[in-house]
Amino acid sequence: ENMGHLRLIDLSPWTSKLENKLRRARHFEVEAWSAIKACTQLDGGKPGISTNPCQDQCLLLLRRLKKEAATIVHGDGATGNRSITNLNPLGSQSISPQGVPTRSSLTRAVIDDAIVTRAWVVDFIHAKTVRERASFVEDVIRRYVTLPQLPALPIAFAGIELHGVVSPSSVLAQNTKDSITILSANAYSYNHIIGNFASRLPNDFSLRNKSGISVALGELKKLPILSVIEEKLIIREELIDWNDEALQMIGVSATYKCPFSSIESLHTKLMNILHGKTEGREQNIQNIRYNEAIEKEVISFVAEDEETICPISGPWVRSQYKMGNDWKINSSSIIECLLCCGFFSKPSPAIAGEFSTSVLVDPPLQQRRPPTPPTKHKYEEHSLCQTHQQMQQQQQPRQQSAPTKVTLESISKLLEIHDGSELASSYPEEYKFLNNIKQNALEWSSRVKQIVSSESLSIAERGDKLVEILAQKPVGVEMQPTLDDIKLWCRVYSWLNNLNQGMDSLMDQLAMWKDGSMSSASCFGNSEREVLVGLTSVHMASIVEGQEFLTPVSKNNIPRIVSELKDEILRDFDTIGKKDVQVISKKDVLESKFPMGVTIGSDEDRRMEAPLFICQCLVWRLICDRFMSRIEQYLATKNGG
Repeated sequence: ENMGHLRLIDLSPWTSKLENKLRRARHFEVEAWSAIKACTQLDGGKPGISTNPCQDQCLLLLRRLKKEAATIVHGDGATGNRSITNLNPLGSQSISPQGVPTRSSLTRAVIDDAIVTRAWVVDFIHAKTVRERASFVEDVIRRYVTLPQLPALPIAFAGIELHGVVSPSSVLAQNTKDSITILSANAYSYNHIIGNFASRLPNDFSLRNKSGISVALGELKKLPILSVIEEKLIIREELIDWNDEALQMIGVSATYKCPFSSIESLHTKLMNILHGKTEGREQNIQNIRYNEAIEKEVISFVAEDEETICPISGPWVRSQYKMGNDWKINSSSIIECLLCCGFFSKPSPAIAGEFSTSVLVDPPLQQRRPPTPPTKHKYEEHSLCQTHQQMQQQQQPRQQSAPTKVTLESISKLLEIHDGSELASSYPEEYKFLNNIKQNALEWSSRVKQIVSSESLSIAERGDKLVEILAQKPVGVEMQPTLDDIKLWCRVYSWLNNLNQGMDSLMDQLAMWKDGSMSSASCFGNSEREVLVGLTSVHMASIVEGQEFLTPVSKNNIPRIVSELKDEILRDFDTIGKKDVQVISKKDVLESKFPMGVTIGSDEDRRMEAPLFICQCLVWRLICDRFMSRIEQYLATKNGG
C-alpha cells in the first residue's frame, strides 16, 4: 500500500544518487582490497621500481584511499568523498568458506595498518638493496616486531579473484624471516669494530693523517652497513686535502698575487666541506635516506675538525675571500655606474698631444659570479636544520646596489687596496680598466691646473682653454676640480676679460673726451663728479657681477659705513636695469681652490694695464663721493634748520 503511494512521487534524482554512491563504494572496496594485497609484496628494488616512499605506487594509492574515506575536515579544508565518508565498514557483506555470511573486515583502521605495513616493506627492501646506515637498519628491525596484523582477504569479490592468500601479514612474515635475520646480523655484529674507531677518532693521531685514515676507511668500507664514523673519516680526509691545497696557495701568495677565482674555489670547497657536501661523501651516501640528526652530527664534527686541522688556512681563506669579493663588488658597482652615466657609449676624443687614449677601453667582460652555494643532497626529503640554513645565509655574498656617483677617491682607494699586501687575489682586467680611468682623470685634472696657473696665457686664452677642456672631462667621474668649479672659473675669466675689454674701450673714450673730439652727447660730463658717474656707468654690469672682488679693504674687516655705502650704490645700479646680473661668489671661488694669486693678483692686473685696480678705485671713489654727499646733505639740513 505504501509503495503504491510512492509511485506517485518522482524518486529518480534520489535513486540515481544512491546508485552512484553504491557504484563508487563497490569500486572503492575493490581498490582497497587490491592495495592491501599488494602492500606486502616484495617487488621493490627491481629495475624501474623505486624504493622511495614518495614514489611507491601502492603507498600512494593507500594514502589516497585513506583521504577519500576521511570523515573529518582536514586542516586545508578538504573532506572525504561523500560516497564513502558515512560508510562503516567500508566493504559489503561477504561469505565465509563455510558459507556463513560475515561482516566485512574492511575498515579505516585496516587501511591505516596497510599504510604502516607498506611503509615498512619499502624501507625493508631499501635496507636489503642499499648499503644503509646502521641506525636505519636497526629502525627497520625494531618496527618489524610491531607490524599490525592485516585481516584475511575475501575469497572472491566483484568478479576479481583474490583467493589463495589467507593473511597478507602471515605471508609477509614468512617471506622476510630469513632476510630479517641477515639484517640483524649486519646491524649488530660489527658494533665492536665501529665502536673501536669511534673511541679512537677524537684523540688518535693516526686518524689525523691520510695514511691512517685510508687504512681505517679500507676496513670500514668492507662492512655491510654504513657507519657515521666512516662518513666522518671521509670528510676529515677531504678537509686535510683542502688544508694542504690552501697552505700551498698561502705560500704562493707571499710571492705574487693569485687569481680571485682560485681563492673563490677554495672558499667554495671549504663551505661544502663544512656543510657536509663533499664529493667523497656524496658518492658514499648517494642512495641512502636523509637523516637530519646525522647531518647535524657530521656538520658539528667537521666544524670542530676545522679548528684543529686548519688553524691558519681556514681564517686566511675566509678573510681573503671576503676582501676579494668586496673588492670585486665595489669595482663592478663602479663599472655599472659608469655604464649608466654613458661612460662607454659616447667617449670624448682626447685632445691631441695632451691626453692618453687608454681610458677609451671597453668595460671588463667578466662580471662577478657569486660562488656556487652548497647544493642539497638529492636524498634530502626535508629542509636542513635551522643552524645549517643560517650558515648558508651567512655565506651568501651581500648584494650591493650601484653607487649614484663615482669619485676619483673611491677608484684610487680600490687600486691602493689591490696593490697592497693584505689582498692576496688579483683582478688584472678590472685593475687595468680602473687604473686607465684614474690616469686619464689625473691627466685631465693636471691639464686644468696647468691652464689656470699658466702665466704665459692671457685671461681670454685661459677661459677659452677651460671651455675647450671642459668637454674632455671623463664622464661619470667626480674629481677635483669639479664640473661646477670649472664653470665658476670660466665665469671669473669671462668677468675679468670683459672688465679688461671695457677698460680699454673706456680709456679710448676718455682720451677722445679730453681731446674734445667726442660729441656733446657723451656719457662724460664737465665736472669731476659727472666724469666719475660716466666712468662707472660703463662698468656698471661688471661692477655688479664682481662686486665681492672690488671691496676697497681686502685684508681687514670692512667698516660698517663703507659696507652701507657700497650696498646703497649697488641698489642704485639695480634700479637702472642691472637686476639680471648674477653676482660671482668670492667664497665659492676660494673654496674651489681657484688660483687667485696668478689670476686676480697685482702682477696679473698690472700685466693687463690694471683694469681691476682701476675698477676698485672707481668703486672707492663712488663710495667717497656718496659719503661726501651725505655730509653735504647733513650740513645743508643743519644750516637750513
